[in-house]
Amino acid sequence: MLTTFILEDNAKQRFYYQQIVRTQIMIDQLDMQLAFVTATPQKIKHYLQHQPHTHGLFLLDIEIGNQLTAGLDLAEWIRNHFVDARIIFLTTHTEMAFLTFERKIAPLDYLLKDNGAPKVEQQLRQDLKIAQQRYQQTILHTKQKFGYRIGQRYYEIPFTQFYFLETAPGNTGKLIIHADHQQAEFIGRLSEQAEKYPHLFLAHRSILLNPQTITSFDAAKRIAYFPDQQKCVVAFRKVGALNRQLR
Repeated sequence: MLTTFILEDNAKQRFYYQQIVRTQIMIDQLDMQLAFVTATPQKIKHYLQHQPHTHGLFLLDIEIGNQLTAGLDLAEWIRNHFVDARIIFLTTHTEMAFLTFERKIAPLDYLLKDNGAPKVEQQLRQDLKIAQQRYQQTILHTKQKFGYRIGQRYYEIPFTQFYFLETAPGNTGKLIIHADHQQAEFIGRLSEQAEKYPHLFLAHRSILLNPQTITSFDAAKRIAYFPDQQKCVVAFRKVGALNRQLR
């Protein structure tokens, strides 16, 4: 689901944007929820810090109170932490558009309030549909590939080649990925990956496996086998659930 946030310090405009979003979600049955409507950037930031896997759509005013670039600063932080975030600016400041390029925010749109409410509403409704389409494409891509980061480099493995993840021995903050003719270690927690990729199966407190690439499962020995002679153990209490999933 695409989680939507509105940052606007004008109460009347805040309510207006909220109504547009809610109406469009209902009319087009968009896979969205309106999570936050606020005049405080820190509230959005605090939410995101506790929800690191959020797929977000952000409608941000740039000037908040006496802070000329509060919305812009929040957008930059969001982009640095959520690379697939969809950001729409709603502002009267035409002169700040170049700053979105300078800060590499890459917004979905930059809507000028001075164009009038009907024009802004028309553009915003169109942007909501575009955001939904791009979100669906992202989800499809996520289901097709497993992504992980080592240092500053990002890697992807098709799930047809992905076998299982295990927690590194003696270090719950590191994971080892087992895939087709490859193995790599990266920083992360198994619980986060299980939440991000719900189609994977938590076979053990330290193992998250891909049922699609299992070649055989010995329920008596509680061992799942994969190509390349790779294998992993399955917890006793998980045997029945895995058997049912493999039928």
